[in-house]
Amino acid sequence: MRVEVKCPKCGKALSIELAHATWEIRCKSCSHYFVPVEDSEVPCPKCGAAVVMPRGGSGKKVSCLACGFNFRHPEHRPVKLLIPAVAGVFAVLVLLVLVFGLSSTGRRGGCTGWFNRRNTANEYAAIATLRGLCSAEEVFCAKFGNYATLTQLANARLIDSVTAGATHRVYAKSGYYYIHKTDGATWCCTAMPAGPGLTGSRSFFIGTDGVIYYAPCETESDAPADSGDTPLGNPVPGGVNPGVAKPLLTKSLRGRPGACFPQP
Repeated sequence: MRVEVKCPKCGKALSIELAHATWEIRCKSCSHYFVPVEDSEVPCPKCGAAVVMPRGGSGKKVSCLACGFNFRHPEHRPVKLLIPAVAGVFAVLVLLVLVFGLSSTGRRGGCTGWFNRRNTANEYAAIATLRGLCSAEEVFCAKFGNYATLTQLANARLIDSVTAGATHRVYAKSGYYYIHKTDGATWCCTAMPAGPGLTGSRSFFIGTDGVIYYAPCETESDAPADSGDTPLGNPVPGGVNPGVAKPLLTKSLRGRPGACFPQP
């Protein structure tokens, strides 16, 4: 229920809620603060008689002197009070998620275990990227007769632009950056962790033969992997080394067989 009151300073009529009649309000015209009435009258919900509501009695229980009916004055709760409440509930939920997440991580080895899992995931991504580069180089060579740089492979849409641009630790892809070299007849690429021991614990090397080699890379002083290091995977008797790109006989874009693709 709304009522009209007048500002005692400028005389402008203001429409306010009845529940706000005993509050200190501000005039929109002259910015004067005032209390419309010290005591407000509200109608009894049962008999309709006027019941005097003292100042500050909003939301409190009063009794009608005419019929004795007890009721509460309509209480107004500003919406702005809900914003801190919602923010507080959200903060508590976030805190609970962090606490339970850290405790579950601690049961599996704490922060060390989390870093190890992240490093393993980054290493798998680096191996997959090197195998993808091997496929892209063989396709490019089958079409143009020579091996290409990362930029040329990206322009030919054989690799994505993120891989082509990950040539420095600042632009690392999944924690690794790539040092690619080619003279047209051969090519090689080294995958180095952007943060040795932090984003990866091994460096990887792949050449024209498609074999992936790895070497420990825990500090900045560790040498990058090359063809003289350990090949990825152990040789299987009568099988194929998992670190070697398994050749597949396919047809090139010129219609001649010979493209060699690595298996994931």
